Amino acid sequence: MRTGFTRRQLPAAAEIIGAIDVWPDTTGDPGVCVALLDGSVDLTHPCLATADLRHVDTPPFRVTAEDSWSLRHGTHVASIVFGQHGTEVEGIAPSCRGLVVPIFRDVRGRPATVSQLDLARAVLYALEQGALIINISGGQPDPTGRPEPLLADALRECERRGVLVIAATGNDGGDLLHVPAASPDVLAVGATDAGGGLLPLSNWGPQYAAHGVLAPGDNLAGARPGGGTAPGTGTSYAAAVVAGAAALLLSAELRRGRSPGPRAVGEALVLSARADRVGDEQTSAGREARPPRGRLSISGARAFLSEGVEEVADPAAASGVRASGTDDPANEDFSQLELEPADFRPTLTAASTELVPIAANVPPGTPGGCATCGVPPVAGAGAEQPQLVYVIGQPAFDLVGETRRQSLSAQMGPDSSADNPAQVLDFFDANAPESEAVTWTLNLGATPVYALEPRGAFAREGYERLRQGVREHLDGRIERISVAGTIVGQTQLMSGQVVPVVQPEMRCSYSWTTDALLEAVAGAAPGATADQEARDTYSARAEGVSNFLERVYEDFRNLGLSPAERALNFAATNALTAYRVFTAAIRRDMQLDTVQVDRSPICPPGSDCWDVSLTFFNPARQLEQARTVYKFTVDVVDVCPVMVGNVRSWAIR
Repeated sequence: MRTGFTRRQLPAAAEIIGAIDVWPDTTGDPGVCVALLDGSVDLTHPCLATADLRHVDTPPFRVTAEDSWSLRHGTHVASIVFGQHGTEVEGIAPSCRGLVVPIFRDVRGRPATVSQLDLARAVLYALEQGALIINISGGQPDPTGRPEPLLADALRECERRGVLVIAATGNDGGDLLHVPAASPDVLAVGATDAGGGLLPLSNWGPQYAAHGVLAPGDNLAGARPGGGTAPGTGTSYAAAVVAGAAALLLSAELRRGRSPGPRAVGEALVLSARADRVGDEQTSAGREARPPRGRLSISGARAFLSEGVEEVADPAAASGVRASGTDDPANEDFSQLELEPADFRPTLTAASTELVPIAANVPPGTPGGCATCGVPPVAGAGAEQPQLVYVIGQPAFDLVGETRRQSLSAQMGPDSSADNPAQVLDFFDANAPESEAVTWTLNLGATPVYALEPRGAFAREGYERLRQGVREHLDGRIERISVAGTIVGQTQLMSGQVVPVVQPEMRCSYSWTTDALLEAVAGAAPGATADQEARDTYSARAEGVSNFLERVYEDFRNLGLSPAERALNFAATNALTAYRVFTAAIRRDMQLDTVQVDRSPICPPGSDCWDVSLTFFNPARQLEQARTVYKFTVDVVDVCPVMVGNVRSWAIR
């Protein structure tokens, strides 16, 4: 219990939203982990020096050490949530644990763009580290309001696990959609001015009414790198206020012996805010506030939680993130910080409503789920362990920059061009050492998601495999490759996009076409002289395996970062196991229903095992015949996943 605080020490936001009424009971529970997706944070600042914060500094996340905009912004936001009581900035939930995931950086003193792909990586990383609340200080206007597929998948995974995602609505001063705040599975936050009215620069509109709140965001005091404080105005700071409020409320509920879950706390904040609306009257700046909007109220949210709030239901149903606040003493406007557009905006194929999202079985709202958040590396262990990757995509290469392109064209001669991929590959075949002149990539569709950089004793063979893979992909001889490896850095492509660099482990990286993979495991298709029954049986089996693979490739397309994603991707690569399952199921006239990945309850010591479950049903006898589950286990503790044990099966209703 905290005592002896004075009101003059309080940031205005904490007093306005009612945090002062909760502090006598708790200033935060260390089991509640809040991830801040922002800039770097000065952990030596007096108000943060004793806070339980872990700062991620492994690739591909961007750490900024020198005084810069992103460092100032991240430090300010962190102090709003975690500023220790009795210091210059008293945060809203200072005793909670924090995870700083730096996504913003500076280029020539100005904020650089961040892609939605980078944001998806950061969200998934925070999720895997056990964060219960994820705060995003950024976004980008988008007329559709829909995140790109990989970010949408990451947000849905947060929703499935019961993790609350909070995002700023942006500082464009208009009624417009902002990604990711516009996504209905995100708690959107706009800002109020000192008088409680809508801040003129804050975005807001009717589209946020069902899943958004307004919070103080005008001239909020925050920590400045190196010491001291500075005012900040913008929706980034309002979002931090809401993240702190959610963490404090969740902590208070845990102290009462209740565990409503982070998303239930978010819903309580939204429901209670509707009772304290900024109506249709003019704002303090004279601008019309079109629809009513709800202001954050901790006391109101506590009342809703006391009555019992259900978890947020799945609402019925662009590219980049920009920081949404200003923290300079002169309130320099950084509201136009935009994320870079992706080269490719694919059509998102909606999965069947029966499909179960792949995820770890982390009980929603379980503080113990934060196993590593806020915990420093073990003494003597050095830096954090490198991030493992097992991803499926298409091989390609990138020319890095115009200078590199011109240099390569000059080396290739007057009859060849660096713009012709086949001619570039011919040149590399004749001049193998030049293969390092380009950046080899793994793409999802046309979007590069990783750079591939073979290293060590077998680097030459690695580049040879990459050349072969790209050529065979261009010729149509392979459709996809799977790459196992570790993230060792990041690099910038010719488009300006920054992607993580993966050192591939070639002994467990493969290439294939779906048809060739089917033939390898099922044998050649029956000839023309085979009877119809044999042809029909083979066709049904092949279609079943192909359906499973296409679901992984398209519906479950992922970055291969989390253990569950790596297990599923390896299962798709190891089609022999899947084929045996389909053979057994099809003999009983059953079809694939759902695919699910869960942490395995049985695993050898030192392993990381995941169960891939395939559920089948008989469409002609759904009411009479039980469904059947086939389960096989994948150990992903090493860079090369392996199958563990045999396939198990049982009937379920």
